[in-house]
Amino acid sequence: MEAVKLHQRIFLAHVLGVPGQISATDIRRAHSKFAIEQKHFYAVSDHMVDAFYSLGVDEDIIAEVISLLAPLSREIVNAPLG
Repeated sequence: MEAVKLHQRIFLAHVLGVPGQISATDIRRAHSKFAIEQKHFYAVSDHMVDAFYSLGVDEDIIAEVISLLAPLSREIVNAPLG
C-alpha cells in the first residue's frame, strides 16, 4: 500500500505541474500492464475528489485539479469498455 500511496503522490505532483516528476510516457508505461477501462479511471478520480473534500479543499481548486486530471485518461485508459 505504501508503494501505491507514493505513486499517487508522484502522479498528483505531475498533474499539478511539479517539474521533474514523471512524463506522459512514464504514466503510459506504468499502466500498460493493467487492463484499465474508463470506468476505472473515473473510480480513482472520484476517490481523489472525495479525499480533497474530506480535507476541506476549496471546490474551485478541486475543479481545477479535475480539469488537469481528465486529459491524462488518454495515457492511463488502455482497455475497451467491458
